[in-house]
Parts: sequence; C-alpha cells; structure tokens
Amino acid sequence: MRKEKQYLLDDIKSRIENSKAFIVTHYKNMSANAMVDFRSGLSKVGGDYEVIAKRVFLKATENQGIELSKDLLEGHIGIAFSEDDYVSVAKEIHKYSKENKTVEILTGYIEGQLYDQQSVIKLSELPSLDEMRAQFAGLLEAPMSQTLGVFDALLTSVIYCLENKAKL
Repeated sequence: MRKEKQYLLDDIKSRIENSKAFIVTHYKNMSANAMVDFRSGLSKVGGDYEVIAKRVFLKATENQGIELSKDLLEGHIGIAFSEDDYVSVAKEIHKYSKENKTVEILTGYIEGQLYDQQSVIKLSELPSLDEMRAQFAGLLEAPMSQTLGVFDALLTSVIYCLENKAKL
C-alpha cells in the first residue's frame, strides 16, 4: 500500500476508534455549496462529514472488526462521525435528506453495534435529549398539578359554602 493510502487508512481507523458512532451515507448530484451547507449543519450538532474512498473505508472497518457489506455501499459514500451526540447527527442527516434528496442514509455503527438504514432513520425520529427531559418533567409534574387542583377546588368550595351560609 502506498504511503498516502496508508496514512489515510490510519486516519480513518483512528476516527472510527475515537467516535461513538458513524453513519454511512450515499450522496449524489450534490454541489460544492450544498456540501458546505450540509457539513456546517452537521458541525453545529457535533458531527463531522468525510467523503472517503470505499476500498479504504472497507479496509479500515475490517481492521476494526466491523463487517460491512460491499453491496450496501454503492455509488459515492460519505461518513458522518460523531464523538458525542449521535442522535442529533442522525437527525440532521435525515432532515437534510428529506429536504434535498441528495443524501441517503445507508447504515450506521453506533456504540459497537451495526444498524441498518431503517433503524438509523427511527433513531433520527426520536425526540432530542432536551425534549425527552421536558416530557419526563411534565410526566412527573402532571399528577402533582392535578392533586393540587383537587385540593384547591375543595378548599374553594368550602369557602363558598361558608360565604353563602353567612349571607343567609
């Protein structure tokens, strides 16, 4: 293997090791400006997008013990790496693919497990961490709020009864 390709292979292997997840995408008919917009959207949520030669990528994943099907990777591929919040990265890719139809999710490798296209799309449709926290807080708050409303109604009805009795 040439020195340049070995350097690229080592770089990809280190990126795979240092990432919690990566999502393999297929892109087509994407202009340079669209690619810049896509990459900047991913970088805002903590992702990084690289266009990688298939053979080098397959060799890097094979060296890491990840078995990807060659048939799955057709056309031009790009890899979105995520070191922290892979759900947000998946959401951004899915949102961009629905809007522009130039990017398609092929597969994902998330925290040591390989996922198919449908699983990654389902992951991207989950609520964000902040939304889930808000839903959980609302779930905890609702019974207390309802109980408080019942007590308030009882006390208010007693006061109205006493007030009506005093008028007579």
